[in-house]
Amino acid sequence: MPFIDIGALVWCPMFVLGKILKNIILKKYIAYLMVFFYTIYIILWMLFSFKIQIGYSTPGFRGIIFVVSVLLAFSVFPSLKEDNNFFKYFTKCGEISLPIYLIHVPVASVVRIVLLKLGVTQVFVQLALGIVGAWFISIIIFKSIHRFKYFDFFLYPMNYIKKDKQEGSKAGAL
Repeated sequence: MPFIDIGALVWCPMFVLGKILKNIILKKYIAYLMVFFYTIYIILWMLFSFKIQIGYSTPGFRGIIFVVSVLLAFSVFPSLKEDNNFFKYFTKCGEISLPIYLIHVPVASVVRIVLLKLGVTQVFVQLALGIVGAWFISIIIFKSIHRFKYFDFFLYPMNYIKKDKQEGSKAGAL
């Protein structure tokens, strides 16, 4: 099965779970439980199979981290105070979350490869630098792409298709 089909089959339920959780406020203990489980998962991953990735075709038990990460995000973010800069920053970034999501995968891979080439093999250092590096580099790439109409089309095609249809209907009406 092609990767795009496998990736869709694995991640679609996670997006549905996120859609469901969007309107549910989870208890605070769920956040603590998810942080604990996520930490244990990373430690076990480091101890037993650091170089093995979760296979999208058969994620198996290791794929539980998908559900944990969605629950973690939806239990932590709503509990943040809305008047702090952290909340405001991520709310603003939420407007460009889809492009960040699309861009971060290849960027994170490159960051990880560069870290390995530089001899950084500690899991927690790679995780921290990978998350921060992929986040900020993805935003920089998005801002660069967004400046050029032809590249921006690949991130927001409907912005340009709608304009063409509106301009075409105006021309037809004249």
